[in-house]
Amino acid sequence: MYFVWTNYPPIHSLMFADDLIVCGKANVQEANTILQLLDHFCCDSGQTPNWSKSGILFSNNVTMQVKQDIKRIFPAPDIDSSFVHLGHPLVLPSKDRSAAYNFVYDKFKSKLSTYKANRLSHAARLTLIKSVFSSIPVYYMSNILFSKKFLAKLTTIIRNFWWTGIQDDQTTRSLCLRAWADVCIEKKIGGLGVRNLQAINQGLVLSTTWRLAKEPQSQLALILKAKYHHDTSIWRARPNKPKSAFWSAILKVKPLLISATICQIVDGASSIWSSPWFSGWETIYDHFIIQQKSFSYPAQVKDLWIPGQKNWNANLINSLFTPELANTILQTPIIKANGKDMLVWKLTPAGEFSSKSAYKHCFNNLQLPPRQRPKIVPMQVISLLNQVWEDKQMAPRVQTFAWRLLRKALPTGKRAGRYSKHINENCSRCGQLEDEMHMLFLCPFSKAAWFCYP
Repeated sequence: MYFVWTNYPPIHSLMFADDLIVCGKANVQEANTILQLLDHFCCDSGQTPNWSKSGILFSNNVTMQVKQDIKRIFPAPDIDSSFVHLGHPLVLPSKDRSAAYNFVYDKFKSKLSTYKANRLSHAARLTLIKSVFSSIPVYYMSNILFSKKFLAKLTTIIRNFWWTGIQDDQTTRSLCLRAWADVCIEKKIGGLGVRNLQAINQGLVLSTTWRLAKEPQSQLALILKAKYHHDTSIWRARPNKPKSAFWSAILKVKPLLISATICQIVDGASSIWSSPWFSGWETIYDHFIIQQKSFSYPAQVKDLWIPGQKNWNANLINSLFTPELANTILQTPIIKANGKDMLVWKLTPAGEFSSKSAYKHCFNNLQLPPRQRPKIVPMQVISLLNQVWEDKQMAPRVQTFAWRLLRKALPTGKRAGRYSKHINENCSRCGQLEDEMHMLFLCPFSKAAWFCYP
């Protein structure tokens, strides 16, 4: 049994399906106790642990003699960096935690070999990207924020697959005629709706962070509080302690959570100093006015109300805070109903968290270099594209071709010639400069094709 902090729930075991993690002190007495419990369970259930598929992990403070004594009781191999539990590595390198997930990159590459991408239309490739490639890393992204470098490697595979299929010569750079951000924006504003992997990653971790903030009495929330912020709430948790990859990911997406949530005041039980109960709560200490030593400071929001009423005590608030912050507090609405204070997600009408709104929030807040940001699409082009996508009688490959045409992403001679001196800018049939207008309408061959159509 492992006690994270005094008066917080201990961790004795973690179970999922037929997998079990047991925690305990590294001594022979506790090891024998755990063995007796396992033997009792095996007698009742008829199951037997497979020690060859099990593993044991000691802390650095355990002596070699104690390790040997315990391993005589549990003949299991030591856990190393290659050991996984439920698909996740249990031991992560401290310098590059994403390196432990290189097998995800290998999964991407192995998937490519199963598809004859060069024979697929762009519409078919788009379907594969949305249904297969974008979903491969989702399970692993729920618990750790991958590095930008690692996500860039995965994105490169998807981007090259979309533009050029599978290349026999992997050293050749793909001809990408649009920034990937232009592809990832929604269809209704000129994109193709392919999900950005970094925004997916942040959105999944943000979902976990929301649950921790929404349910502070859950087992996971209490364990994390005991280990990392036992003296404050998750909103005020400091990043200056050694932390796991999971907690580090939560701290990194917390600014996204703060910008999208607000606490709705109902019973006023929220903490004045460590909860997002009004728009200026983050800087409340900077605008605080220190009182005399005998003064009893309020702890909960309801302590700022007039006694017996659900109205702000203006005199008390003006004496505690600077005029600017006091005015903000006095303008904060109080819900005149029964119930508890509620944490509200500001990005949905009902105030409830949703994965879709979280992804949009993360995507809109990506810090992209200027060259990688999506370009502004003219309203006329957006209107035409929306008509194309809404036409259910039009074949998907025709719709995708229309997108490439309207978004100037066709490899015409004029456009492709800018990227390589080996590409001739002129039409291969008539020798004139090849752009979209010439290729589709002005070339004699194109005219003949149009006039031959019955």
